[in-house]
Amino acid sequence: MCMSCGCGAASADMGNKDNITMEDIEKAAKAAGTTPEKVVQNIQHTLQEQKKSKQ
Repeated sequence: MCMSCGCGAASADMGNKDNITMEDIEKAAKAAGTTPEKVVQNIQHTLQEQKKSKQ
């Protein structure tokens, strides 16, 4: 899906290339030598850590 809005359209950037698509996640996974699932987990973890550090 457009990972930014959750619309369910995996490849759609909703007309804005700043939105994250599945292709972006797959490219990031390839660059890091990991899986798309792990990339999403890493993003989620980093966001949680950033949130904690701002409290």
